[in-house]
Amino acid sequence: MQNEHLLRIISDIKAMGFTEPEDILLYLPIKYHDFTETVERMRDGIGREDTVFMRLRTKANPDITAPNRQNKVGRATIKVTDGFETGIINVFGATFDWQDVVAGQDIYVTGKVTEWNGIPNIKSAKLVPFSKVNSVMAQYKAKSAIIDNKKREFSSEYICRCISIAFESLINKAVMKVCNFSETPEGDLLQKLNNNFCSIRDLIRALHFPASLNEVDSATETIRKIHGYKILNDVATVRSEYSEKSQIDLPISLVSELIKVVPFTLSEEQKRAIWHVIQSFNRPVVTQHLISGDVGCGKTIVYGIIAAASYLQGKQVTVLLPNLPLAAQVAKELKDTWPQIDLELIQEGAKYEYDNKNKKIIVGTTAILGWAKRNKEFSTDVFIVDEQQKVGTKQKNALIKDHTNIIEATATALPRTTMLALTGAYTISKIETPPVKKDIDSMIIYREDKASLFNMVKQTVANGNQVAILYPLKGESSSITLHIQTLGIVQFKIKFLKNYIEYIKRINLQGEDGIITISAKKYFAKNSNHLNYPVTSIDFSRDVLSTNVVEAFNLQNIIIKIEDRITDVTRAKDSWEEHFPNQTVMMHGGLKDEEKLEAVELAKHNKKPIIISSSMIEIGLTFPKLTLLIVIDPQNMGVSTLHQIRGRLVRHGGKGNFYMFLNKFKNDVSEEEIQRLQLLERFNKGSDLAEHDMLIRGFGDISKVGISQSGMSKSVFIGTKILPEDLLSVVN
Repeated sequence: MQNEHLLRIISDIKAMGFTEPEDILLYLPIKYHDFTETVERMRDGIGREDTVFMRLRTKANPDITAPNRQNKVGRATIKVTDGFETGIINVFGATFDWQDVVAGQDIYVTGKVTEWNGIPNIKSAKLVPFSKVNSVMAQYKAKSAIIDNKKREFSSEYICRCISIAFESLINKAVMKVCNFSETPEGDLLQKLNNNFCSIRDLIRALHFPASLNEVDSATETIRKIHGYKILNDVATVRSEYSEKSQIDLPISLVSELIKVVPFTLSEEQKRAIWHVIQSFNRPVVTQHLISGDVGCGKTIVYGIIAAASYLQGKQVTVLLPNLPLAAQVAKELKDTWPQIDLELIQEGAKYEYDNKNKKIIVGTTAILGWAKRNKEFSTDVFIVDEQQKVGTKQKNALIKDHTNIIEATATALPRTTMLALTGAYTISKIETPPVKKDIDSMIIYREDKASLFNMVKQTVANGNQVAILYPLKGESSSITLHIQTLGIVQFKIKFLKNYIEYIKRINLQGEDGIITISAKKYFAKNSNHLNYPVTSIDFSRDVLSTNVVEAFNLQNIIIKIEDRITDVTRAKDSWEEHFPNQTVMMHGGLKDEEKLEAVELAKHNKKPIIISSSMIEIGLTFPKLTLLIVIDPQNMGVSTLHQIRGRLVRHGGKGNFYMFLNKFKNDVSEEEIQRLQLLERFNKGSDLAEHDMLIRGFGDISKVGISQSGMSKSVFIGTKILPEDLLSVVN
């Protein structure tokens, strides 16, 4: 009989969606309720945000009102005392639990305590069964499943019961999963953890049936340590491997000769970075080196010297860059500085055929990938990637062999690379001191600042300087926005929009704490939680303009305003040209190669003071007179992209302004939207930005086969993720 009961429990566990039955033991509670100690008086709970646990005595039978037209959920009112004074419990809804309560009965309850007319009032009150008193109870996120075409709900209480019944049968497999996840035998893992638990079994028991909240804290900290050791084990798989073929001897005399012809004096940081790579190349292990060179601090000359020296030692060198203008610029700088090197710039459709006996430094964009496939003998000894975030991991791996030494140069490393550098899997050099003094103010600005922003553009141009305005799109936006100007419009007044639901991208509502954005499907669902939230605006696909949606609003006497906002480079160029005739130049990735290069030349020589561009100007390009840079809709860009864009300012020194323009009023912007943007206001160094960005975004998959460059890695414990800060729990 007991086995039949267990089999039924196992069947329900699988129905809940757990891959294996033992996974339910690794399903973490979302919170814990401490029923071990009550507050002495009801008043002790006033002002507390959380619920409090109280022992009370009823002074009268509950006054229960059954559901009716006025009060559809029902109500129960109970007079209680804590031994010091009388209070009132008000319950709406779940009145069934209170029907058997009688006057003079001792009860245990949880609830939030407020005060009304000097009397304590307990809201959201729940009865606590005597069986739960003097214990800490875990609460789980409920599960649901479709069984025999019927929806079945699995409550927190039922999940707890399943865990209790199945614990002994499943615990050994759950322990094995934890050990396999950490890639460490249980004995070794426990020795590393060095905590209060004698076994992983005890840890899992404490997660579900803790004796106290202190034990919960200890179990949570232990999980963080397990995550920390998982990070270190993954990092160990990425460390450089032994390879005599990767060893390159770069004589100091050769490097010194190459440095002598550089038309400026290298900084100590640049010299130190070159020395780090020389040392790394000289060892019979594959080099994985990160040059964390901030924008405008001269990382290009560092990897240029390494490239030239390696080439002159007979090695094949490849330099991969994110766009053609930058690739052309780097190729020219290398050839002009060291005429003795032979170099080939690879563009789309390049005809150059690789000759292993007559090597050239290969410079180019991802066009190199297609070229390398056609030239099957091609194999590179040194692979330099400038601004890694613009090149996919699979694309890089296509050019890497077992002996290939890798140098990645970037101002803001990807989260995965940042973690590998911090943990020593990659060696790292930092170049953070600019050759000229810069003073750049970075600021988030909003719709209410639009007029003053336009005046700044006029003033900058009048002063003989340049402005760059970056838009997120190359071509016309696929969406428009309809703003609701009639106040208080809620769902029942716009039900007619169900006829246009295929055109609706988003519905924006005025919530209690700001704007709520949801899909039309969710908004018009039967059990929608947003019935009474006023609609502020609706984002439609542009195709809706061919319908009669505007007429439909007019028939309902709802006043709307159509906003067809310019978010693309092409239309923005026309708009700015009206205000500044013959003073604008357009750049975006959709232009032909010759058009891009021509636009860059016009901007470089200040023949056009206003640059209307996509993010293609972010890397490597220098515009000497650029002092004002405005990014439209920056919330759609990454931190590294924004930092690179900011780096285009005052390249020759001076004062610059970097504005991130959110086309919303300040009160309509959520904290989540500007969290990453605020990093740009706080930090000017790329390495600082990279580390803090990693804390927000996660470091992805840092194992040897890892491809994802960001995101929080999954844990074996369901309901939590591996966070960057978990590493701190195991690092002194």
